[in-house]
Formats: sequence, C-alpha cells, structure tokens
Amino acid sequence: MTAAHPTAASGLPAGTGETHRAGSNSLARQVNALAWVTLAAIGGITAVSPFLAARTFLLRVPDSQKNCGWCGRLEVEAFTPGLMASAYLLSLLLCTGTFLVLLMLLRRNQSVLTPGIVRSIYGWAFAFGLAALLAMPILVNDLWFSIAWGRLGASGVNPYHSDLTAQALRELPFGRSTISRSPYGPTWTAISSALAWLAHGKVWAEFLLFKLLLGMAWFGSLAQLRALLATEGLWLQAVGAAVLGWLPLSVLQAVSEGHNDIVMVFLMLSALRAVQRNGDCPERR
Repeated sequence: MTAAHPTAASGLPAGTGETHRAGSNSLARQVNALAWVTLAAIGGITAVSPFLAARTFLLRVPDSQKNCGWCGRLEVEAFTPGLMASAYLLSLLLCTGTFLVLLMLLRRNQSVLTPGIVRSIYGWAFAFGLAALLAMPILVNDLWFSIAWGRLGASGVNPYHSDLTAQALRELPFGRSTISRSPYGPTWTAISSALAWLAHGKVWAEFLLFKLLLGMAWFGSLAQLRALLATEGLWLQAVGAAVLGWLPLSVLQAVSEGHNDIVMVFLMLSALRAVQRNGDCPERR
C-alpha cells in the first residue's frame, strides 16, 4: 500500500507543505543575513571602543588628574576621533535597524516559523555576546567604578565609608569623581572585591574578569529565558530571543558597556525558572 501524501492525509490543499517549507527557508535566509550585518556592526563597535574610550578620557579629564597610561598610548593619530565616532554611530544604527527588521519579519511570517529558526536566533545572539565581550565601555563608567571600589574592598577598606583613593583609581580611565563612595549593594561589592583580589591590581585582568562575569550573566539570562519560553508558541520564543539577544540596549549595554544590571536580570529569570520548574506558577486563564 502506498503511503498517502502528508498534505492530503491532513486535509490540507496540495502543495501547502512545499509552500510552508519555502517560506521557512526564505525566512531563515533573511534572519541569517540580518545576523551577519549585526555581527559585523557589533564587531565594529568592539574594534573602535578602546580608542573612543581613551579619547573620551583624554578630553574630559584635566592633565593634573590623568593617571591612565594606556589611554595615552591608544591615542593613535592614524584614526581620527571623528572617524571612529562615526563608525560607532553607524554600527549602532545598523544594530538597531536589523533588530527592528527582524521583529517585522517575525510578525509577518508567524505561520512559517520553525524550531530551527528559533534556535538560529538564539545562536546568533550568543555570537553577538561573544563579539561584544571585549568591547571597552564608552558611554558609562560603571565597570571602572566597580573595579575601583573592588580594589578598596580587596585592600580591606570599606567602600561605603571611605572615598576613592589615587591607588584605587590607578590606570582607570577617569579622574576624580563626585561619586566617591559605592552606591552598590553588599553582594556586588563583595563580588567586585573578590575579582579585584584575584586580579592582583592588574587592570587588564580586572577588566577581563568583570567582563567575563557580566558576559556569563548575559548568556545565562538567554539560557533561562529560552527555558522559560520552551512551552510557549514559536512566535513568542522567537520574539523573546530577539528582544534579549538582538536588541542593542541589551547586548551593548550589558556586555559592551558593562552594566551590572544584567546580574539582577539573571537572578530574576533564574527565580522565575525555579518557580516554573517546581510547578508553582498559576495556570493561565
């Protein structure tokens, strides 16, 4: 006996399966094309970030407060500040544009979404995080302040009671600040102190340890979100992956700029996942 054609067996018009497959393949190709553009844009931001960070420091900090040797070494005449700033803004616009186009594609092609496309969106998000991992903060100093207060804590000084010292600010790209005492909670202060102690005062090691921690929190947030949405529809899974993994406000601010808010996001998603796994979530109505 010959097996019935799957579309005929399901009562669907002939050719529906081929049409769905063609639509899925087309959507997958478009997602990959957008991802390559985004990856190149984030790579561009990572490439120019050390020079922009150093230039920003050199312009805004008086000579009497300059204590960052590597910042001066990165002031390369071959790359004008205007050119690097333009490259940064162009890359940021590209990231934002590809994210918006992705949302539009997902909205218009809900019927041809497949688990493979959702996996691809998550996979590309992971690649974006890796590309952003070595970017230096340009817009904010949160990462550097965490290092400075971590140094105080590692040396046995209370960062809630004592002002930042010249030793704590050594080789960090900012001068004296009106924010001299830690506004962070004790958990983050303890983590910062532990990382500063492990780095033994080497600024490159401190930078890498903090970025590694923040990157792990971001990757962990992606994993927890994927687990939380695993029982939802494909469109909701895809949009969740896009918002957390492709939105520039997420990957660039958390991984590139070094905002420690992503650690709280990871803990929040982990708690929600624990509640979901234990079956304590009320059923949807």
